[in-house]
Amino acid sequence: AMDGVENLEEGMGVLNRFRGPPLNALIADKEGKIAWTATGRIPIRKGFDGTSSESWADGSKAWIGYIPPDQLPRVVNPPSGFLVTANNRTLGKDYPYPIGYDFAVGYRAYRIHERLQAIERTTEPQMFSLQLDTTSHFFDFYRDLALRLLTEKTVHENPLLLQAKQAIEAWEGRADTESRGFGLLVRFRQILDKDVFDPFLTSCREADAAFSYVWHNRETPLRAMLSAEIPETNPDPEHYPNWDAFLLGKLTQAVNEIKEEYRGKAIEQLSWGDMNRAHIVEPLFGEIPLFGRLFKMPEDPLSGCLFCVRVSASSYGASERMVVSPGHDESGILHMPAGQSGHPLSPHYRDQHPYWVQGKPLPFLPGKAIHTLILKPAVGSSAR
Repeated sequence: AMDGVENLEEGMGVLNRFRGPPLNALIADKEGKIAWTATGRIPIRKGFDGTSSESWADGSKAWIGYIPPDQLPRVVNPPSGFLVTANNRTLGKDYPYPIGYDFAVGYRAYRIHERLQAIERTTEPQMFSLQLDTTSHFFDFYRDLALRLLTEKTVHENPLLLQAKQAIEAWEGRADTESRGFGLLVRFRQILDKDVFDPFLTSCREADAAFSYVWHNRETPLRAMLSAEIPETNPDPEHYPNWDAFLLGKLTQAVNEIKEEYRGKAIEQLSWGDMNRAHIVEPLFGEIPLFGRLFKMPEDPLSGCLFCVRVSASSYGASERMVVSPGHDESGILHMPAGQSGHPLSPHYRDQHPYWVQGKPLPFLPGKAIHTLILKPAVGSSAR
């Protein structure tokens, strides 16, 4: 139905009536109008808000239909002149229906907004560069926290912490492969994320051994606790008399873990690329010893992190990067990991991978054909 729409309003009407899964949808028309809206059928809940499972047995809780298509959320022609969505919360509190709660933290969207605000006229190389942005404001908080703990007295008593301080002070605010100190901040935050909440989750794990606290918005209460340092919320008073002792203990733990895992490299020389390496494996055969190496991509150092625009982790990253302007396909750029062929013996099984890893542009349009694959039915078979 989108093939027949003439303008923005008609396009949003088609998207809002789509009954597939709820998704972000961005749309622009030839007049330069832009909009964000949502697809899918989203229930209207009575008696509960959807944040947890509830029994409907007594009739007080139920779904009372779905949000009408013309009442799904919309943002049209915002004053900024552009729209940003990175799985973050887009709606304000004035929208009458609950849509969701566990949105991704807004740091990636904020950085995209920063970059777009600074661009006067967009071009394909500029937008491609934006997708490769590794600035991570997210970890500024943990850098400042760590440096507050690493006083002259503290580093004098532990030379390893002096190395840690030098590494953190050298961090330039990005998640590049050559960035020093960033990996230590990532590990420090991971340890805090686990150990600050663990005491509050004991009863959950007693009720369900498989319980896992996977809540995107946990960063908000985590930072609130780390900033307030209320004595009664000290996660481990048995081993640490106060919050500062607890935090320094966890920073020391992060340093010791990294020192043990990456032997032979001084903390201040350890780069993010040493720690963040690709692990991209074919799901059926990739983990078979020796034989599986045919199916794996190289374990390259990766720029990016989970909280910057260039999202990446060892087994997680952008499945595609694409920049193309309608009518200007010849200037378009397309990226994907691995290669075009799924056959491990093909020269095209991993030939596009270095471009994806290194952030080098590849043309959107195909070049000259190198190989041709012809599929023929077996003798005696009937095509249907």
